[in-house]
Amino acid sequence: MNSAVLRALVTGEDEHAIQTRAVTFGEDLQVERDGYVRRQLLGRCRQRCRTHSMHHAARPATTSCQYQDVNTSAPSDRRLRIAAEAFDLIERELRPFLASGGRLWSKGSQGYPARLRKMLAPLDTAHQVTFGTPAAMELDERQRVVEHVVPMKRIIIEIVDPAQADPRANSRFAPLAGGPASTPEQLLAIFDTLLVKCWVTPEEHDLLNRAGQSLQWDAPNGDGWARYRLAGVDARPIG
Repeated sequence: MNSAVLRALVTGEDEHAIQTRAVTFGEDLQVERDGYVRRQLLGRCRQRCRTHSMHHAARPATTSCQYQDVNTSAPSDRRLRIAAEAFDLIERELRPFLASGGRLWSKGSQGYPARLRKMLAPLDTAHQVTFGTPAAMELDERQRVVEHVVPMKRIIIEIVDPAQADPRANSRFAPLAGGPASTPEQLLAIFDTLLVKCWVTPEEHDLLNRAGQSLQWDAPNGDGWARYRLAGVDARPIG
């Protein structure tokens, strides 16, 4: 079901259709990209279900709204849903953009890396920080900076097209983790393989970003720890 159909439902639909379409809508809401429509449809569904139940109180209670479980699904389901939405953007917009001559590593990326980073942010947040520098670990956690050993933009490039790696930081353009992703599941596998997070101090964070040309967004031939060596930042496993 596309956004146009969902918008039609938001503006009004026969109350009795809710009962027969609830399962389908529950699935569609999980992949619907328009947050406003999702919120409006959830509210409309709940209101209709209450109205329908009052008008048909003598019937069995079969109109319980299934939308309430959309945001409480299992973590693995949420991860796959996030990956599917990101993969849809890649297939629908980003790869055609690259095929027409666009590129990801420069300012001409039209904001696609930032959009994908925002979409994948819940997956990033769920990953624990597994490394830290001695100086950072002496600080209160609120004073530390979470640093991506392989910069997030490079992870996104690996997912979309490894050949789009920044030539200012790379002399080789082979895949780092089996990219490009051809399915949402492979997108998750690449993301999980390359995402390593490290606690650093604000000063160390600046050093890492200035360790070499474009190393704020990339790493020398995709080697995240090479950034740390160039910057003279010593990171160690936590625990």
